[in-house]
Amino acid sequence: MHQISTKQQQQQQQQQKNTATIMVDEYCRYYSDFSKILGIYVKYFHPQLHFEVEQLLEASYNVWHRLSDDKKISLANFLEEITRESNH
Repeated sequence: MHQISTKQQQQQQQQQKNTATIMVDEYCRYYSDFSKILGIYVKYFHPQLHFEVEQLLEASYNVWHRLSDDKKISLANFLEEITRESNH
């Protein structure tokens, strides 16, 4: 009985982990769209910064895709905490 409970708990944790990963990836798709819009804005209104902003956005995209799912979730939680803290 105890092992079934442990197994169910592990399955539930894995399911939560998978759900969180999906949510983080969805967030990244929105971020990707935002970064394209930001890139266009900078290109036309602040052309002197365009190259630097483009490099920064590309680097952040590359780093994100090299992270493991656990690290993505951890980073997403960290950013959420920063947002909460800055809203106080």
